[in-house]
Amino acid sequence: MAQATVGQFQQPDLVVKIGARAVRVGDRQVDDLTNKEFAVLGLLCRNRHRMTTKGEIFDHLYADAIRELDFKIIDVFVCKLRKKLDPDDPYKYVITEWGRGYRIRGLLEFEGENPIETAELPSDAFR
Repeated sequence: MAQATVGQFQQPDLVVKIGARAVRVGDRQVDDLTNKEFAVLGLLCRNRHRMTTKGEIFDHLYADAIRELDFKIIDVFVCKLRKKLDPDDPYKYVITEWGRGYRIRGLLEFEGENPIETAELPSDAFR
């Protein structure tokens, strides 16, 4: 699997900290992402300004593998990721571009303190 770069991404109710492997949706920390699901999320965050193809996701997850696996496995990872980010609205964050791939909705990259009100987060957030 390709190495994730350190980065922090956010939109008003979604914060992703790649280096800390932390995801927060609203006031809920998402702790149950698998390594593959987190790798997909990280790749979508880094490619946030463009669509990411299934082939790119496959290569990111299985860099050393021969393409014997079916691309449908990517759909499975994205489906599970969506449900874990928001069970009530699974298409809120990860958007499908039919026949092409996926992209993440409206993230900004930031460094240091979260420019969105950090006082709202509990003191142990992202530890």
